[in-house]
Amino acid sequence: MIKYYYGLYCSKKEGCQLAPIDKQVSIVVLWSQYKHYKKSGSETEFNKIKQDIVKYSKRSEIENRWLRVYQPDFWHCRFLYEMTKDGVFNDEYKDHLKSICQNDNFFLARADLSNILNTNNLDKIFPKDQRRFAIDNTMISDFISMYYWFDDNQLLKIANMYFINAKNYYLKNNLLPSDSAYLTVASLDLYLATKDKTYLDFANDLYNRFTAADRNALDINQLTELCLTSQIYYDSISKGQKYLVIKNNSLSRIINKGFDNDKGAFHSFDLSGHFYGTRNNALLVGCLID
Repeated sequence: MIKYYYGLYCSKKEGCQLAPIDKQVSIVVLWSQYKHYKKSGSETEFNKIKQDIVKYSKRSEIENRWLRVYQPDFWHCRFLYEMTKDGVFNDEYKDHLKSICQNDNFFLARADLSNILNTNNLDKIFPKDQRRFAIDNTMISDFISMYYWFDDNQLLKIANMYFINAKNYYLKNNLLPSDSAYLTVASLDLYLATKDKTYLDFANDLYNRFTAADRNALDINQLTELCLTSQIYYDSISKGQKYLVIKNNSLSRIINKGFDNDKGAFHSFDLSGHFYGTRNNALLVGCLID
């Protein structure tokens, strides 16, 4: 099994200590390696990625369900589906990537989600706190990727169900757009899947308000999310230069405030110490390369 630490925390008083191992960061690390390979063209790197893909797909053979199933708290299928779209992998490895997605567990089994959808018993999946809100937003995009992959309209309905709940939660709690980047992306993904312009209008409203925020008030995670969202807009919605300007401005701030030359990694902006998050560094590879 491939293991990655959640990150490295370095305190000015106590030195550096590794955070616990977290299998949830594995897929975003795999995606970042794939992004880097597309730039480097290294066959050694590509062979390592293919080996890792096979290892991940073999998880379905593990008897212990807790070890076998990823219970995503971030994009998984969205990354995996992206990796199959540009011809880098042959059919064998595309099947492995699809298998990894199929083995994910989205807190409730798809049959349970369908039952909730049919009975309109939405309280069971309503976000109870802001962390759940962020997780649910990434799940929306994952279900849309599964809808493309498995050609199942029920998956699109589930994505929309999560979206309605997340949107209502966002409006009810007066959240900031800077805390809702993944809801923006989810709304964009729903627009691309359905061509319903109401999703695009909502995404644009969130994105425009996010970009109007004081950049100095944003932390490294929020700046990374702004960078990613701007790149997604540029790739999927419009080739407008304003998206690249916003993306590059976000990257510049992250590099100036959070890059450690000695460790070759990005860290948080805390004064008492620095956290080098595995997921955020993997996401920033995508931002830097695209």
